[in-house]
Amino acid sequence: MLSPLILECARPKPDRARLRQFAAAVDDWDAVVSQAEEHGLAPLLHWHLQAEGADVPEAPAHRLRDRFRRNACRNLRFGSELLQLSATLESAGIPVLAFKGPVTAWTLYESPALREMSDVDILVPPADARRAYDLLLSEGCVSNYPGADWRMFDWLSETSLNFGEVPIDLHWASLPRLLRFADAGAGAWMRSRQVPVAGGAVRTLSPEDLLLFLSIHGAKHCWTSLNWLADWSRLAARPEVDWDVVIARARAGRASRTLSLALALIRDLLECPSPVDLPGDPIATALAQQLSRELRSGSGWPHTTGQRIRFAAALAETPAAKALVFWNPLQPTLADDAWLRFPRALYHTYYVARPLRLVAKYTARLLQPRLRRLHQRVVRHRDGVHARGLTGAADIVHDDAARAATGCQDHVVESP
Repeated sequence: MLSPLILECARPKPDRARLRQFAAAVDDWDAVVSQAEEHGLAPLLHWHLQAEGADVPEAPAHRLRDRFRRNACRNLRFGSELLQLSATLESAGIPVLAFKGPVTAWTLYESPALREMSDVDILVPPADARRAYDLLLSEGCVSNYPGADWRMFDWLSETSLNFGEVPIDLHWASLPRLLRFADAGAGAWMRSRQVPVAGGAVRTLSPEDLLLFLSIHGAKHCWTSLNWLADWSRLAARPEVDWDVVIARARAGRASRTLSLALALIRDLLECPSPVDLPGDPIATALAQQLSRELRSGSGWPHTTGQRIRFAAALAETPAAKALVFWNPLQPTLADDAWLRFPRALYHTYYVARPLRLVAKYTARLLQPRLRRLHQRVVRHRDGVHARGLTGAADIVHDDAARAATGCQDHVVESP
């Protein structure tokens, strides 16, 4: 079960009395720290426990303190690299928007050390995507997919690189093309704003666009990590958010249900008051209740690809959007390229190769338990035959020994 202390730490303004109450009730600190690490909330947990002077055993306290310090150093490095990359691209005439990671760390939390991040996300205009990618390579970035057909990235509208030890996700749309049933990026460049990061400044999405993007990003990943909900609830509580604009853009982008899901989650899971009243959406409410139950139980949901597709289809608000959700898994991926690489002129052959690869993959997955059971039966049979052979050999040896002993006794009796 998920510790209520973790949920309390994820709230925008945790209740201090509840923090002390939940901390005093913890009987397995190692498990609580592991849960916080799993959800990217270990720095927040450390921060609030320190503020309340909670009595934490030395080993888990050291574990949290060490993770907090390492995260602070990593975030400073990520923020500095973001400033450098943004300056490099802008000097070449390529506009850049930063979002998620460093932006949320520096704008939504009391300290940038409180938000864990695994990469730096930057957004460029679609027309400049390839030029930005080539420029980053020339500046020392290393592609995670060298030699892959660019069209593999194009339908996702993103690719990833490494700049030293800093992973970079380069986007040229706020959402993958075939998941864009609600385009939170329309007009984002005109509405963008400048925010402070790591002693410098970068441009990012407006509060309203960022809130919609975080709604869709969380839904895309089925809200499996509480740090995304912590980001969303903090931004939703900010006074500068114009909710009339958020609601209008959500309706225009067919993302009202996705927005309702995020609102229902902060109400059901984090027990936060809703910052705005929306008409009830029974589908969003049911999905939020199921997600809340699964997150509280610690089991996680959805578990399978099929469940995730059905989850996304339930959020889609039009037949065309639902069709795109089911069409998305049929698109060629980098896994297909790694499995069987075709020349660029034969790119469309991937549309034939991908179903074949998936059939082979899932057939092997279905047959694996049967093959494992068959192997176990063969091993048991072999071991049984071997055991019977050893038993038979032992009987023969025993009989020979008995006959030899009897003959020896006869010889002794008959000797003069």
